[in-house]
Amino acid sequence: MMFLMIFAHFFDTKDQGWHFYHDQNQHLIQKREQEPKTLKELKEKVQALLEEAVFHPTPQNVLRYQRLQKKILDKSELFANIWAAMLIEDPDLDNTIDAPTSYYGNIAKKAEQQTHHEVIMKNLSQTHGLILLIDSRATSQKLRSVVEELAIRRQIPLVVINTDQNPDIARQWEVKRIPAILLQHRVKRSTKIIGYGLLAADTLEERMSAS
Repeated sequence: MMFLMIFAHFFDTKDQGWHFYHDQNQHLIQKREQEPKTLKELKEKVQALLEEAVFHPTPQNVLRYQRLQKKILDKSELFANIWAAMLIEDPDLDNTIDAPTSYYGNIAKKAEQQTHHEVIMKNLSQTHGLILLIDSRATSQKLRSVVEELAIRRQIPLVVINTDQNPDIARQWEVKRIPAILLQHRVKRSTKIIGYGLLAADTLEERMSAS
């Protein structure tokens, strides 16, 4: 009789033996089946079901993950449709009007930017000139060929100064490295350093137009 009482008491104790693990598993199953109420909970549930399907690829686990993914796709499609409808109702919310993301929109935007760039470069050729400070190193000589080609193409005046022969000129313009490229206003004589080292022609033009 005493044995039966102890045996019965064991099964009534919920924090011992297989009962503890049974309750834990039941808790995990209930938590897994709960409908997420926040985006954070949804992400956690997706991750949990994905891990379970990958590490324990039973038909049930994979199906559970597929069903949740289907729900997410359905909600995403509905969200996208409502989003598009709201942009029609309030076009000011549509950022793609000013910043297009489509193929043809990007082509048009790039063409507009190029036209604007050409206007700036043409104006610069009328008001500014380039000064190139070099030395005898190969990097300087290579940059010289790049800048000379740019000056000819853009019809902008260029002055090349060898700092080996004129060491004080770099200090005059506070140039810290050689080779260096400077942009100077012809009338005001204001000078701005636009780059050091071997730079590509398109990079130089970008910095010139931004000055």
